[in-house]
Amino acid sequence: MNALYSLSFVVTSLGALLWGMVGVGGFIGKNLNVISFISKGNSTIEYSVYIFIGICSVIYIWVSSIK
Repeated sequence: MNALYSLSFVVTSLGALLWGMVGVGGFIGKNLNVISFISKGNSTIEYSVYIFIGICSVIYIWVSSIK
């Protein structure tokens, strides 16, 4: 359970940073979406990464509530 907690924490933290970059990019008028850049605009890959981050966030909340 410790490895699952650690993995979900890291992925959730990275997801939060990525969304923060998207928000900052919106304010300064630049596209700072790293996932879109890495996937070269392939929306299937991009959405899959976002779904994975969302699942890890739910797992992190669930495991945190058990501790």
